[in-house]
Amino acid sequence: MSVKYIIVAIQYIALRADMEKLLYQSPGITKYDLDTPALMVDIDLVDKNIQTYHAIAATKHVSVLAYPSIHGSLAITKRQLNATNVLSSICCNSISEIEAFQSLNISDVILKNTPVTPSQAKRLSLLTKIINISIVVTHQRHLEILEESLGELTTSVGILLHVNCGDMISGIQNKEQLKSMVDSIKNSKKLNFIGLSTEFSEYKKYTGINPLLDANATTNEPNDIEIQYMKLLDFASAVPVSGYLNIIVFGENNINTLPNSNIITAIVAGCYPIPDINALKSIPQLIISASVLSQIISKAPSNYIVIDSGHKTYGTDLGLPTIYRDPSRPFTSYLNPEKFSAEHGCLSFPAGNASDIEIKSKIELIPQSMELCINQFDFMRFITKGIFTGYMPIVNRGQFS
Repeated sequence: MSVKYIIVAIQYIALRADMEKLLYQSPGITKYDLDTPALMVDIDLVDKNIQTYHAIAATKHVSVLAYPSIHGSLAITKRQLNATNVLSSICCNSISEIEAFQSLNISDVILKNTPVTPSQAKRLSLLTKIINISIVVTHQRHLEILEESLGELTTSVGILLHVNCGDMISGIQNKEQLKSMVDSIKNSKKLNFIGLSTEFSEYKKYTGINPLLDANATTNEPNDIEIQYMKLLDFASAVPVSGYLNIIVFGENNINTLPNSNIITAIVAGCYPIPDINALKSIPQLIISASVLSQIISKAPSNYIVIDSGHKTYGTDLGLPTIYRDPSRPFTSYLNPEKFSAEHGCLSFPAGNASDIEIKSKIELIPQSMELCINQFDFMRFITKGIFTGYMPIVNRGQFS
């Protein structure tokens, strides 16, 4: 390795360290004194949401499987795992996340996305020596790739076969395909069939041929969860097992409409501790526990204000954020989001209310998708009773596999 290469590498590491350097603020200040934009999490309200959601799940006779990929917080994951009616394992999207959450000393992990490259399979093989890993698989080819790439394992890898019970874009489509994949696993020394997974879709998102071209293609007509549940029962009947069949379900926002069941083991859930707009609409028992603090930086005479956060803050792929109507800030009751650029947001207000709004005032907004929003930040600011208590890093930032 050349000296020039080493110098360039050191310079890059130094640059990355400087990019991640935190502009530190001391705990004890009020939340409105935080620099903006700031991702704020009220940890007391997080605990209340965890208790609420787990209690609802208990009435449905299902456990909760923590899904920290949504929030990326070790502290919140610990709170989920310490709650009642919870499995002792977690679900992760990637191998990098499994590596990041090893510090929690979890013995069992479900990997949602199938590793398909040799490097991913090698990392997975190393992890199986210290953690029991099960993988969600949607296609026969995934089984073949795993069989080819996992090498010599000291223990087999668990496989959850993912069946399509609704209008998802992937998943096993019929019982014949399911039976064939179960047989493939039984003939493998590296793979072990442990059950089924599925995702109950909340809405019929696409009813036209092309939703990008057909203005009438999108609807909020609810899917019938009962119909999807009956499809799941039909899939389960095709699997010859002696005893209990393990079944996990994605789609945490469906908890209120989930049928009372003795066949579903757990519902995979990660957003409920810090619910976004979609979660708050679907599960009204939850309360707002996380928001993004933004500052008003400009006020136009034409009934508009500009805030210091935009697409890069909220991850607006699924829609604009919603204003938190703060009783201590009456003007927030009539602000409405209009449009956002990469760095800024434009909010409107009714004529005659300009005098109530001051530049430098701070407001809170709730994202449409908490997962997309959190992916824009390196740290959460934990809040207790309106007081800033400390920074919590978001793990696995920038790692995708």
